[in-house]
Amino acid sequence: MDELDVKINRLRRYYWEAINNPVIRNLAYRITYGAKTDMEKVERIANWVKSNIRYRREPPKLDIIVPPLRLINLRTGDCEDLSLIISSLSGVVGIPSKWKVISQDGRMWHHIYPLLWVNGSYRPVDLSVPLPLFGEVKNFVKYRIYNVY
Repeated sequence: MDELDVKINRLRRYYWEAINNPVIRNLAYRITYGAKTDMEKVERIANWVKSNIRYRREPPKLDIIVPPLRLINLRTGDCEDLSLIISSLSGVVGIPSKWKVISQDGRMWHHIYPLLWVNGSYRPVDLSVPLPLFGEVKNFVKYRIYNVY
């Protein structure tokens, strides 16, 4: 198990804590209330996160994972924090997710974003870059995909 696997296991622990937390559960249901399809739920979750959580890159050599409940109060986080809250809110309303981690140079892991199960396939939802909702960063050398659970 390498350093990235250890980080993913920490993200998984925070994911399970979040989807069992009544505040996160209520928020997910409130955001998606009235949505008739998973696509509509994902769009509402993405729009809520985009409107309420500001993406901010961490300073070099600092790696802090902010659990979703704390992230809601801080209102700012990096790519792993956004991935975690998007996956958690989606998981509460029954949408499975995975995490894709990419390396732009083949040596270090630079970025993570969730893949959400929508309309029969896993679709990228990367809110840390200015892309369309299901857009995806293309300039990477290697990647890993992790199951959330």
